Amino acid sequence: MRNVARCWCYETAVAVGVEPDNKLPYNDYYEYFGPTYTLHVEPSNMENQNSPKDLEKMKTIVLEQLSRIQHAPSVQFQARPPSTEAPEEGEGPMEERPKCRRLWDGEFYASDADEDQRS
Repeated sequence: MRNVARCWCYETAVAVGVEPDNKLPYNDYYEYFGPTYTLHVEPSNMENQNSPKDLEKMKTIVLEQLSRIQHAPSVQFQARPPSTEAPEEGEGPMEERPKCRRLWDGEFYASDADEDQRS
């Protein structure tokens, strides 16, 4: 979990064009970066105990499971034609808009009390 938080932090910084500092400010997710509370993980001399055989087996399992997932249909992007509709009423300058408000006097009411008042 620690490295996932670091990855998202770094990827977000890259996406918005900011170079992240190694020292992180305190925030709601600060505990995810423990125990060092820095962005970058310090390298260690831990031995890699993943054998090529185990890695290949995991890769095969993951690819097999991914092949069973039903894909979402795709739609090709197309240029959107220009709008040929008339502009809406509120799109003109303020001085050209009508001065009176239109009130709808329909048959449906928000509550029974509103209906009783109208009768």
